Amino acid sequence: MTGARKGDNETKYGQQQNYLSVINTIGMRVNPTIISPPYIENKQWILNFEIEYEDAMSLEMLLSDFDLVPFITNLTETKKFKECVFRTTGPDTNIFFEQVDK
Repeated sequence: MTGARKGDNETKYGQQQNYLSVINTIGMRVNPTIISPPYIENKQWILNFEIEYEDAMSLEMLLSDFDLVPFITNLTETKKFKECVFRTTGPDTNIFFEQVDK
């Protein structure tokens, strides 16, 4: 995403680490193909990706895998978080998944 490395701009480095956390969490089950770089729409980050085999991953698997994965805050987000972890259920949900094609 930003390509920043340790010692570069601290904000861009944190954003890069968060991006890598997302890719690595998905990558625990499948090798994602990123369709386009992440972008912001309606104050939300959007990342579109594909997987090779349809049955290799489900929305339920993503919700399970991402719950409580830590992320770096105090970057450029528009919302403050109580905890620096992804929450996939409940009132503090802060990450969503949508299957576009099936």
